[in-house]
Amino acid sequence: MTNADALLTPQSISNAFLMLSGSMPPATDVPFTERTQWTAHIKTVDAELRRGEIGPMLRAWHSACADALASDTWDAMIALGDAALRIGQSTGFKIAFAAKARQAYHVAFFRAHHQGSVEGVHRAGDCFSALGEDEIAAQCRVAAERLARNASA
Repeated sequence: MTNADALLTPQSISNAFLMLSGSMPPATDVPFTERTQWTAHIKTVDAELRRGEIGPMLRAWHSACADALASDTWDAMIALGDAALRIGQSTGFKIAFAAKARQAYHVAFFRAHHQGSVEGVHRAGDCFSALGEDEIAAQCRVAAERLARNASA
């Protein structure tokens, strides 16, 4: 059994996913420096994946989830979803981490839509398309078109 096999048990994966389902304080209650730390945590996730260090990678993933959720930005959730796909590819847990990516992209879509960001809605749609979620991607395109029309009206 490799180091990765020993650390990535169903229970440890389940625990890792709890970060995405927890409630976080509103972004306005979190200092700006803390709201942008998700980028550093995602860089750490990628570095630990390259080194094959699963434990530190999962700790960085937990921190990235918490900070991305607290950030109240759609781009944080897109980056989190993209990182989830890289984790799944590297660890062999493609289905589990694709589900986490899908969750993150849904949050990104809703944040972008709420913020009136045509770019954010388009980006979320592109992410869903890359996952093979063509119906959701089409809905994102429609929502982006409506946002763009409303912004120009």
